[in-house]
Amino acid sequence: LQAALADALPAWEVRPPAGGLSTWVRLPAGPGGPGAVGDHFAAVALRHGVAGLPGGAASVDDSHLDHIRLSHSVPPDVLAEGVRRLAIAASEVWP
Repeated sequence: LQAALADALPAWEVRPPAGGLSTWVRLPAGPGGPGAVGDHFAAVALRHGVAGLPGGAASVDDSHLDHIRLSHSVPPDVLAEGVRRLAIAASEVWP
């Protein structure tokens, strides 16, 4: 997942997971600034068939509003398709 995201979405900051089933991704600032870009992008990604958890939903202090959490516990072909769809969704948010 990390390599695919780096290739398709190089502006995204992907944190290597220390464990677990998810990868945290810091998104670029949205059109209105950093704000809750995670919430906005998660909604756009869902329209493209990729479910990710907005960082704010997993943060007690709103410190991850510019993040999204993606599962990496699916087969490689599913990850590749997910990244392809994320790239399409990203082109709507960051034209």
